[in-house]
Amino acid sequence: MSSHTYIHTYNLSIADAYGQVVVKNDGIEGQINVHDYIGDYRDCQYETTGCKRTGCIFCGFGITQDKQRFVRLAEQEPELCDYVMRGGKFFFKVFDRKGSEIKLKHCTHKQIEKWCISNMHNRNFKIESTWQPSKDGLGYWFVLEWLNEFGKLGIGIPNRDYYMGKYCTEEIQQNMRERCGENEQS
Repeated sequence: MSSHTYIHTYNLSIADAYGQVVVKNDGIEGQINVHDYIGDYRDCQYETTGCKRTGCIFCGFGITQDKQRFVRLAEQEPELCDYVMRGGKFFFKVFDRKGSEIKLKHCTHKQIEKWCISNMHNRNFKIESTWQPSKDGLGYWFVLEWLNEFGKLGIGIPNRDYYMGKYCTEEIQQNMRERCGENEQS
């Protein structure tokens, strides 16, 4: 007996994200299902009315196939979605011409960020930057914005204007332009 059959047969409750387990529609939308009508569910197939699969809520794998994933998360778990969306920052590494990393121990992250952005094209240094979570949250607002801006994916970003206004600094915008400009020239 499949899990869907077992859940339907014994009328078990399941996580809200999955909706309900129902007899799979066998053809005409809105028409009564013969299995429901006669109460005989042998040999029928089932499906869920909500998510087909959930997986880890922090994972963006398959986001191109499920572009409203984080919008649904905001509806179902607003506080958790806020943690996933908010925060994030660039982490910079600076290298000299020989490829040795320059340690900037006595500078704040903000000072390093500003210096790196202004020296992005200085041939005396190689600057690597990666986006990472911060103490405020995972920073998915930036990842999804980047995918939408440069990948033209149309992924739903809940409360986009709020996160852009709160976390998208001029340095972040400039870094994004610089990095994407490099990619376009390659």
